[in-house]
Amino acid sequence: QQITSLKKEIESGDELVIKLRKQSSLDKEESIYVCDELNNEIMDLDNLIINTQVKLVKLQDTLDEMKPVFVGLEKEYADKQLYYEEEKKEKSTDCDSALIPLL
Repeated sequence: QQITSLKKEIESGDELVIKLRKQSSLDKEESIYVCDELNNEIMDLDNLIINTQVKLVKLQDTLDEMKPVFVGLEKEYADKQLYYEEEKKEKSTDCDSALIPLL
């Protein structure tokens, strides 16, 4: 009877080992799948980062090319402002001169 009982325990232990091995195999397959998916995601992110860096370099190049244009426009604007302010002063002075004889 003890032998039969031990035999049953051994058989149930063997069944448990087989069940655990199957589960382990399934877990391993799932882990491999998850790792593959993560690697794909990482590669996609790497590509996005590289593309973004390329676009940033192009943007910086464009800004560098445009800088002289903006500097030129700023100077032109400042010159025109100065010109209009001088014109305004001259006209107000001219008007004052024209009014003096009338007084």
